[in-house]
Amino acid sequence: MKPVKAPGYWPTRILLAVALIATAITVVFALWAAFWAAPTFGGGGGPSVWGLPNNVVIVVLAAAIAVIGLIWMIRIFRGPRDEPPAWRYRDR
Repeated sequence: MKPVKAPGYWPTRILLAVALIATAITVVFALWAAFWAAPTFGGGGGPSVWGLPNNVVIVVLAAAIAVIGLIWMIRIFRGPRDEPPAWRYRDR
C-alpha cells in the first residue's frame, strides 16, 4: 500500500525549491556585482576590511546571511513533525 502524503506536501516542496533557486540567484548576482563594482562609492582608494575592499565584504556578508537563512529554513523543514524533542521528555 502506498503511503498517503500530507495535504501540504507539494506546496511545501515547491516553496523550498523556489527558496533554493532564489538564494542561488541572489548569491551569484551579489558576488558578481561585488567583484565588478567600484572599490568605494566615491572612487579611489577607500577603506578595506580584512584586506578586501569595503563593497566586497558587504556583499559577501549579505550572501552569507542569505545562505544561512536558507540552511535554517531547510533545518526547520526537515525537523521532527509531531513528536516533541528528546530533551522535552517528561513522565505523564
